[in-house]
Amino acid sequence: MPTDSALQTLASLETQALNFVGVLGLLILIGICVAFVYWLIKHYWQARRLLTGRLLLITVPKWEEISDVKSQVPPAQASSARAEQMFSELHGLLKQGFTGLFTPQDVFSFEILATHENISFYVFCPKPLTEKIINLIQSNYPEADIQEVPDYNPFPSGGFVDSTRIGLKGPIYAPTRTFASFTVDPLNSLTNKMASLETGETLLIQMICSPAGDSWRRRGFLYLNRLQSNLNKNSESSTTTSGLPRSIEKKFASQEVILDQDLYQKVEQKIKKPAFSLILNCVSVAKTKSQATANLKNLVLSFAQFNLSPLSQFVQAATLDTTMINHIFSRTPHLWQVPWSYTKMVLNTEEVATLFHLPSSAVTTPRILWLKAKKAAAPTTIPKEGLHLGYN
Repeated sequence: MPTDSALQTLASLETQALNFVGVLGLLILIGICVAFVYWLIKHYWQARRLLTGRLLLITVPKWEEISDVKSQVPPAQASSARAEQMFSELHGLLKQGFTGLFTPQDVFSFEILATHENISFYVFCPKPLTEKIINLIQSNYPEADIQEVPDYNPFPSGGFVDSTRIGLKGPIYAPTRTFASFTVDPLNSLTNKMASLETGETLLIQMICSPAGDSWRRRGFLYLNRLQSNLNKNSESSTTTSGLPRSIEKKFASQEVILDQDLYQKVEQKIKKPAFSLILNCVSVAKTKSQATANLKNLVLSFAQFNLSPLSQFVQAATLDTTMINHIFSRTPHLWQVPWSYTKMVLNTEEVATLFHLPSSAVTTPRILWLKAKKAAAPTTIPKEGLHLGYN
């Protein structure tokens, strides 16, 4: 039988343990609350910064750039290559270290809007960065005309709306098909689906992106190490292993998957380049609900051209409700991202440039809003004083 002193000691230890657990639980709860408030305030300032953003309408001439003609770059790849350079420079706005910890990343929206009249290309950016974005676009597209315009309303009154969010199903480091592998500009497929709209119909592709850090690359390096070890084993034996992540490997277990050095190089090429965190929205408006849905499905099918099986696949990830549609107006990322819904993806600069770039002579889609003429700066030799003749 335990003595009274032993029972008192045991009771004291139990009390101390309960107190320790209580204090630890309270500290954890306080930490969670502080982290949540910090996260909420950070996104609040991000949304407030975008509410004063500026919308830029970009038009380019249909003729080829002189530099592209001299370098004999195919028009199907020339515009995407310039867009990749533009996104690489845009990634330089990434906030790192102490600044990135306490301030949100800048958010940009690249949009293609189609009506029954024309197909237009827009860029939405925070107000303090407007001049920088204009200079960035003009340095890569010297012939482009950029105008600051009032915001448009993609939802005309009396129309029925159907919308979705396109996601990338696969690991975060999964590569997608890029413009270097296309013989025809992939923009043709997207814009052709937007060129046959009737009066009162609208289609919108909205790509909201912000510079991404390096944390996503770690999973890619781990995958490459695992894949390299599998390739080494395969070179020593006749058996082959997929080397795919377990979730992907299970899905494709019924298919014959042969992984070679080409797949290794594609993943390696993706993680070598800077990347953007990206959300892709598609909106359709028509006079009837069935027509809006049909136009949207037709547009979503065009993203299948960017799939790179078996690792990556663009899917219709989520239907946008009223709350999420409000974020289309403000160009803010939706705060409540479900991790398993594939609604948020990471694409490197080459992949982003493949999805969005300005049209070139290789794009034969009708109704694109081309630049017919460009304003030229006045000659620097114009006299500032002297005799004026005629009416001025």
